Amino acid sequence: MGNLDREEIMQQVNHRIGIAWEQFEGQFKLIAELLQSGLERLERRIDSVETKLTKDIEFTQQVIRTVNDNLTERINQLDEKIDSVDTKMDAMNHNLSAQIRENRMAIGRLESRFDELDQRTSRNERQILKIQNTADLG
Repeated sequence: MGNLDREEIMQQVNHRIGIAWEQFEGQFKLIAELLQSGLERLERRIDSVETKLTKDIEFTQQVIRTVNDNLTERINQLDEKIDSVDTKMDAMNHNLSAQIRENRMAIGRLESRFDELDQRTSRNERQILKIQNTADLG
């Protein structure tokens, strides 16, 4: 009888272990399903965020391209204006240099003319003095 009780006890232990194992397995499957469901939600959320960020990045890149194009165009316009001003300044410098040369030549002519007038005046003054001296003597 001792063996029968022992076998019966072993069967009951095995039966209870089987029940406990089934409960554990059920709970494990439930946890696995919950984890799987959570992972799927997380993946959907990540996909949603990735889609939104991709759109935001594309929009930002387009804005940057537009701003860059506008700035490049504006810089080119300013470069053209600067080149135009440089060209005008070169022309003005050339004209100014020519005018300075003409003025120097005119000043030189005037100086020569004044020198001639000064010499004439000096000569006339000497002649007048001679005439006055002759008139005083005579």
